[in-house]
Amino acid sequence: MESSTPKKFDFKKALGRAQALCSRQEKSPGDIRTKLQSWGAEPSDISKIIESLTTDGFLNEERFARSYANDKARFNRWGPVKIRMMLAAKGISNDVINETLEGITDSFSTEQLQHLIAQKAKTTKHNTVMELKMKLVRFVVSRGYNTSTAFKEVDKFLSSK
Repeated sequence: MESSTPKKFDFKKALGRAQALCSRQEKSPGDIRTKLQSWGAEPSDISKIIESLTTDGFLNEERFARSYANDKARFNRWGPVKIRMMLAAKGISNDVINETLEGITDSFSTEQLQHLIAQKAKTTKHNTVMELKMKLVRFVVSRGYNTSTAFKEVDKFLSSK
């Protein structure tokens, strides 16, 4: 009968695999910590590996946050609230998050949001204008925009309709 415990990696092997992982795609320190733990690396080795990756330029919190935020704003059309929440969940510091979101404010354009609202309105079933408005506001908030922006942009959309 075989044991179901994960195979443990020594320091060199875990470092090599982590370097390979970071060279393929931007990763947060939290992502790497989780991956190293799943590989069975020793807790003392995990800290050393993350420090080594950071020193060698494989890991960079600011670079990861900028890349992640740009991708989510551009391709997923996420708003600043949702991006902030997801970066915090990945263990990124508040200072880096604030700096990152200031740098990509143009990605959260009202034209983009209006287009998103128009697309959603086409596929939303509703009986009254108020029902449509509330569904659209919920949708905009779920995309990561604050409530006041959601109401303002949905009202603007409905008045132009």
